[in-house]
Amino acid sequence: MHARASFPPHPRVRAGRRISIALVLIGLTAALPVARTGAAETAATPAYDSQWLQMSIAGDRFEIQAAKLAIKRSHNGHLGALAGRLLSDHTKSLKKATALAQRLNVRVTPAPLPTMQWSLRALQAMPEDRFATEYVKLEIGDHNQAIVAAGREVENGQDDDVKAFADGASTMLAKHVRLARQTLRSLQND
Repeated sequence: MHARASFPPHPRVRAGRRISIALVLIGLTAALPVARTGAAETAATPAYDSQWLQMSIAGDRFEIQAAKLAIKRSHNGHLGALAGRLLSDHTKSLKKATALAQRLNVRVTPAPLPTMQWSLRALQAMPEDRFATEYVKLEIGDHNQAIVAAGREVENGQDDDVKAFADGASTMLAKHVRLARQTLRSLQND
């Protein structure tokens, strides 16, 4: 193998690099005041925060409908208690989330997302002997996903009000997971 000789760049190439770097720096500096002015004029809610808030609202709507279904189909005191708690807490959460969304001019979703609606239809069609266990397993999985999403909002969000709401929601969701696991154990012991 032959070693390649390393030659310093030609003086014109070095000058060209300096000019390119200078033009990039000038372009960035010139763009900064425009970017600041545009952000100050719109003061819109950051997209990440808006999307999380919309998902939270859709999730609350799903949880309310699923809890009502569980209450209607429940033949177990533990399941009825869990569903009642979810209905109460997610109704309160929905009210807070929609008020926050309206204050921040974030579009509010009128119904659960299509995948959530599919899950509701699957629950409705579930045979009676499997309903309670499948409902509780769904709630555990759904709430675990929502906890992760809320944690990401707290870490990555930019709007302090949305982050604070996500932090509170995460605490509520963690309580729901504990209750759902207790309910699942009681169903398995029956």
